[in-house]
Parts: sequence; structure tokens; C-alpha cells
Amino acid sequence: ATAAGISPPWYLQDPKFAVLAKTGLRDADEGASSGTGTADGTSVHARLSEAKSQNEAVDVVMDALVARVAKTLQTSVHEIDTQRFLHSYGIDSLAAIELVNWAMRSCQSHITVFDVMSAVPITAISRKIAMGSKALPKEVAASA
Repeated sequence: ATAAGISPPWYLQDPKFAVLAKTGLRDADEGASSGTGTADGTSVHARLSEAKSQNEAVDVVMDALVARVAKTLQTSVHEIDTQRFLHSYGIDSLAAIELVNWAMRSCQSHITVFDVMSAVPITAISRKIAMGSKALPKEVAASA
């Protein structure tokens, strides 16, 4: 109701359902409720297509990836250390498949489950996703 801008349903006024009124508010406050957007509400694809440099593209992907992982773990983005491996956060093969699908859908980048599960930091995975993205402007991709 909050995200849609409509008044809350009547049952949220009942104390036994009060906890439901708070459901999902943390994600909305962080701007990462869907995992496909960024804190300012724009899509990862749109931000990648506007990137002026490789570092900017990597930052866009890393912010979105960290938000996605934080949402999966039901924690804050501030709790995710980008120098750690994804599997150190308990990302298993099923979650890795979801991240591979997210990278393809949101970033137009092809990565494998092995890339996600490998012993490389989140920064390296973000760079691989960003540099492989078809959404990058040609001049940024060419400077790789």
C-alpha cells in the first residue's frame, strides 16, 4: 500500500495484524525491494547504458548485486563486505542460479554458476558482469 501510494487496508488497524503493516518497509526504505533497481529507482540496465567509464559500470553492478544479496539474506546492504566471496555468505547453487538469471535479465550479461560460486570477491564478479554487459555503451566496452 505504501509503495502504491494508496491508503492501508482496514485490517492493518487491528492490533493482531499490526506486524503486517511493517512487512517490506525495510526493503522499500533501502530502495532495493526488487533487486532490479538501484537506490534512486532507476533500473540497473538503464544505469549501465548511461555509464561513462568502466569503473562507473562496475559500481552500478556492485551496488545492485550487493542489494540483491542483502535482500536474499534479509539483511542490510551495509552488512555485505564486497571483498568476501559470495559463498561465504551461504550463497548455494540455487541462489547462484538466481544470481545468474538476474545478471542476464537486469544487466544483459552472461555469467555461469561457477563464476558465482568461485573463490573471488564480490568486486571481481561485479567487474565480470559489468564488462560482459550488452547494455554498456560501445565506447566504454571498447576501452576494456
